[in-house]
Amino acid sequence: MGGLSAADVMARVRAVYQGACAYRDRGRVVVQPGAGDILAEGVFRTAFVRSKGLRFEFVDVRNRKTCGIKTAGAVVCRSYGVAHEDRLADAIARMTGITLGTAQTIPRLLLPTDVDGRALWDMEAPVLDGSGAMEEYDCFVLRSGGRIAFVSRVNYVLRKVVRQVVAPKFSLDGGQPVLGEEKADKSVRQITTYDAEILEHEPEDSFLMW
Repeated sequence: MGGLSAADVMARVRAVYQGACAYRDRGRVVVQPGAGDILAEGVFRTAFVRSKGLRFEFVDVRNRKTCGIKTAGAVVCRSYGVAHEDRLADAIARMTGITLGTAQTIPRLLLPTDVDGRALWDMEAPVLDGSGAMEEYDCFVLRSGGRIAFVSRVNYVLRKVVRQVVAPKFSLDGGQPVLGEEKADKSVRQITTYDAEILEHEPEDSFLMW
Protein backbone atom coordinates (compact mmCIF):
# COMPACT_ATOMS: atom_id res chain seq x y z
CA MET A 1 0.00 0.00 0.00
CA GLY A 2 3.06 2.19 -0.25
CA GLY A 3 2.89 3.16 3.42
CA LEU A 4 -0.31 5.17 3.00
CA SER A 5 -2.68 5.47 5.93
CA ALA A 6 -6.46 5.85 5.75
CA ALA A 7 -6.00 9.56 6.42
CA ASP A 8 -3.51 9.80 3.54
CA VAL A 9 -5.93 8.14 1.12
CA MET A 10 -8.78 10.38 2.27
CA ALA A 11 -6.62 13.48 1.86
CA ARG A 12 -5.74 12.46 -1.70
CA VAL A 13 -9.40 11.81 -2.52
CA ARG A 14 -10.28 15.26 -1.25
CA ALA A 15 -7.49 16.91 -3.25
CA VAL A 16 -8.39 15.06 -6.47
CA TYR A 17 -12.07 16.05 -6.39
CA GLN A 18 -11.51 19.62 -5.28
CA GLY A 19 -8.81 20.08 -7.91
CA ALA A 20 -10.71 18.47 -10.77
CA CYS A 21 -11.53 20.59 -13.80
CA ALA A 22 -14.21 18.11 -14.83
CA TYR A 23 -15.91 14.92 -13.67
CA ARG A 24 -18.42 12.53 -15.21
CA ASP A 25 -20.04 9.33 -14.03
CA ARG A 26 -22.81 6.80 -14.47
CA GLY A 27 -23.84 4.80 -11.45
CA ARG A 28 -26.31 2.49 -9.76
CA VAL A 29 -27.64 2.30 -6.23
CA VAL A 30 -29.54 -0.62 -4.68
CA VAL A 31 -30.93 -1.39 -1.24
CA GLN A 32 -30.90 -5.09 -0.41
CA PRO A 33 -31.98 -7.05 2.68
CA GLY A 34 -29.95 -10.02 1.45
CA ALA A 35 -28.54 -11.69 -1.63
CA GLY A 36 -30.84 -11.27 -4.60
CA ASP A 37 -33.71 -9.27 -3.10
CA ILE A 38 -33.88 -5.56 -3.96
CA LEU A 39 -36.03 -3.12 -1.99
CA ALA A 40 -35.10 -0.06 -4.03
CA GLU A 41 -32.97 0.63 -7.08
CA GLY A 42 -31.89 3.70 -9.01
CA VAL A 43 -29.52 4.68 -11.78
CA PHE A 44 -27.90 8.07 -12.04
CA ARG A 45 -25.44 10.15 -14.01
CA THR A 46 -23.38 13.22 -13.22
CA ALA A 47 -21.47 15.65 -15.40
CA PHE A 48 -19.46 18.55 -14.01
CA VAL A 49 -17.18 21.21 -15.45
CA ARG A 50 -15.84 23.57 -12.82
CA SER A 51 -15.88 26.63 -15.07
CA LYS A 52 -19.45 25.94 -16.24
CA GLY A 53 -21.63 23.93 -13.90
CA LEU A 54 -23.13 20.62 -12.88
CA ARG A 55 -25.73 18.22 -14.25
CA PHE A 56 -27.26 15.36 -12.29
CA GLU A 57 -30.08 12.98 -13.16
CA PHE A 58 -31.60 10.08 -11.22
CA VAL A 59 -34.10 7.45 -12.39
CA ASP A 60 -36.06 5.30 -9.95
CA VAL A 61 -35.93 1.92 -11.69
CA ARG A 62 -39.17 0.61 -10.19
CA ASN A 63 -41.54 3.48 -10.92
CA ARG A 64 -39.49 5.07 -13.75
CA LYS A 65 -39.70 8.49 -12.14
CA THR A 66 -36.87 10.85 -13.09
CA CYS A 67 -35.50 13.90 -11.37
CA GLY A 68 -32.53 16.10 -12.11
CA ILE A 69 -30.88 19.50 -12.08
CA LYS A 70 -28.63 21.61 -14.27
CA THR A 71 -26.63 24.52 -12.90
CA ALA A 72 -24.62 27.50 -14.00
CA GLY A 73 -21.97 27.59 -11.33
CA ALA A 74 -23.79 27.13 -8.02
CA VAL A 75 -27.08 28.54 -9.34
CA VAL A 76 -29.72 26.05 -10.51
CA CYS A 77 -31.00 27.05 -13.93
CA ARG A 78 -33.14 23.96 -14.59
CA SER A 79 -34.76 21.28 -12.45
CA TYR A 80 -37.26 18.53 -13.23
CA GLY A 81 -39.10 15.90 -11.23
CA VAL A 82 -38.54 17.92 -8.07
CA ALA A 83 -39.55 21.37 -6.80
CA HIS A 84 -37.21 24.05 -8.09
CA GLU A 85 -34.63 25.67 -5.83
CA ASP A 86 -32.31 28.43 -7.01
CA ARG A 87 -29.39 27.56 -4.72
CA LEU A 88 -27.46 24.40 -5.46
CA ALA A 89 -27.27 23.51 -1.76
CA ASP A 90 -31.06 23.69 -1.43
CA ALA A 91 -31.67 21.73 -4.63
CA ILE A 92 -29.29 18.96 -3.55
CA ALA A 93 -30.86 18.82 -0.09
CA ARG A 94 -34.31 18.44 -1.64
CA MET A 95 -33.12 15.58 -3.89
CA THR A 96 -30.91 13.69 -1.44
CA GLY A 97 -33.59 11.46 0.10
CA ILE A 98 -35.40 10.52 -3.09
CA THR A 99 -32.11 9.65 -4.82
CA LEU A 100 -30.83 7.49 -1.95
CA GLY A 101 -28.11 10.05 -1.31
CA THR A 102 -26.61 9.92 -4.79
CA ALA A 103 -27.50 13.54 -5.57
CA GLN A 104 -25.33 14.66 -2.67
CA THR A 105 -22.29 12.37 -2.50
CA ILE A 106 -20.28 13.47 -5.54
CA PRO A 107 -21.32 17.16 -5.67
CA ARG A 108 -20.28 17.38 -1.99
CA LEU A 109 -16.80 16.16 -2.96
CA LEU A 110 -16.52 18.46 -5.97
CA LEU A 111 -18.08 21.58 -4.45
CA PRO A 112 -17.67 21.39 -0.66
CA THR A 113 -18.42 25.08 -0.10
CA ASP A 114 -21.63 24.96 -2.15
CA VAL A 115 -23.13 21.61 -1.07
CA ASP A 116 -24.02 20.79 2.53
CA GLY A 117 -24.11 17.55 4.50
CA ARG A 118 -21.76 14.68 5.24
CA ALA A 119 -18.81 14.06 2.96
CA LEU A 120 -16.73 10.98 2.38
CA TRP A 121 -13.94 12.50 4.47
CA ASP A 122 -16.34 12.66 7.45
CA MET A 123 -16.03 8.89 7.94
CA GLU A 124 -15.21 8.44 11.63
CA ALA A 125 -11.78 6.90 12.31
CA PRO A 126 -11.61 4.99 8.99
CA VAL A 127 -9.39 1.95 8.78
CA LEU A 128 -7.48 1.06 5.61
CA ASP A 129 -8.39 -2.57 5.04
CA GLY A 130 -5.81 -3.57 2.47
CA SER A 131 -6.86 -3.37 -1.15
CA GLY A 132 -9.62 -5.12 -2.98
CA ALA A 133 -10.57 -5.86 -6.54
CA MET A 134 -13.80 -4.35 -7.82
CA GLU A 135 -14.34 -5.64 -11.33
CA GLU A 136 -11.52 -4.00 -13.32
CA TYR A 137 -10.55 -1.58 -10.54
CA ASP A 138 -7.87 -2.13 -7.93
CA CYS A 139 -9.04 -0.24 -4.86
CA PHE A 140 -8.14 0.90 -1.40
CA VAL A 141 -10.86 -0.26 1.00
CA LEU A 142 -11.77 2.16 3.80
CA ARG A 143 -13.98 0.91 6.65
CA SER A 144 -15.73 2.97 9.29
CA GLY A 145 -18.57 1.51 11.34
CA GLY A 146 -21.26 0.44 8.91
CA ARG A 147 -19.71 2.14 5.89
CA ILE A 148 -17.16 0.80 3.39
CA ALA A 149 -15.66 2.94 0.62
CA PHE A 150 -13.73 1.59 -2.36
CA VAL A 151 -11.28 4.14 -3.77
CA SER A 152 -9.22 3.62 -6.93
CA ARG A 153 -5.54 3.07 -6.22
CA VAL A 154 -4.73 4.65 -9.61
CA ASN A 155 -6.48 8.02 -9.46
CA TYR A 156 -8.23 8.14 -6.03
CA VAL A 157 -11.71 8.27 -7.57
CA LEU A 158 -14.58 6.82 -5.55
CA ARG A 159 -15.78 3.57 -7.13
CA LYS A 160 -18.17 2.05 -4.61
CA VAL A 161 -19.80 2.74 -1.24
CA VAL A 162 -21.52 0.12 0.90
CA ARG A 163 -23.43 1.20 3.99
CA GLN A 164 -25.56 -0.64 6.49
CA VAL A 165 -29.00 0.74 7.32
CA VAL A 166 -31.47 -0.22 10.01
CA ALA A 167 -33.89 -2.70 8.48
CA PRO A 168 -36.98 -1.86 10.62
CA LYS A 169 -36.75 1.80 9.64
CA PHE A 170 -36.68 1.13 5.92
CA SER A 171 -40.01 1.95 4.28
CA LEU A 172 -41.34 3.11 0.95
CA ASP A 173 -43.38 6.27 1.17
CA GLY A 174 -45.04 6.91 -2.16
CA GLY A 175 -42.21 5.08 -3.87
CA GLN A 176 -39.53 7.09 -2.08
CA PRO A 177 -37.13 5.22 0.20
CA VAL A 178 -36.73 6.39 3.77
CA LEU A 179 -33.59 5.05 5.44
CA GLY A 180 -32.82 4.78 9.13
CA GLU A 181 -29.58 5.49 10.93
CA GLU A 182 -26.48 3.50 10.09
CA LYS A 183 -25.91 0.40 12.20
CA ALA A 184 -23.46 -2.34 11.35
CA ASP A 185 -25.35 -5.31 12.83
CA LYS A 186 -28.35 -5.12 10.49
CA SER A 187 -28.68 -6.99 7.21
CA VAL A 188 -30.02 -4.25 4.91
CA ARG A 189 -27.26 -2.85 2.70
CA GLN A 190 -27.20 0.16 0.40
CA ILE A 191 -24.66 -0.32 -2.40
CA THR A 192 -23.69 2.52 -4.72
CA THR A 193 -21.29 2.01 -7.63
CA TYR A 194 -19.66 4.62 -9.85
CA ASP A 195 -18.27 4.29 -13.37
CA ALA A 196 -16.44 7.60 -13.31
CA GLU A 197 -13.79 9.68 -15.00
CA ILE A 198 -12.10 12.76 -13.63
CA LEU A 199 -10.14 15.33 -15.64
CA GLU A 200 -7.45 17.83 -14.73
CA HIS A 201 -8.01 19.87 -17.89
CA GLU A 202 -10.93 21.74 -19.42
CA PRO A 203 -13.01 19.39 -21.61
CA GLU A 204 -14.99 20.15 -24.74
CA ASP A 205 -18.47 21.65 -24.39
CA SER A 206 -20.04 18.29 -25.24
CA PHE A 207 -18.78 16.91 -21.94
CA LEU A 208 -21.87 18.35 -20.19
CA MET A 209 -24.31 16.98 -22.76
CA TRP A 210 -26.30 13.75 -22.75
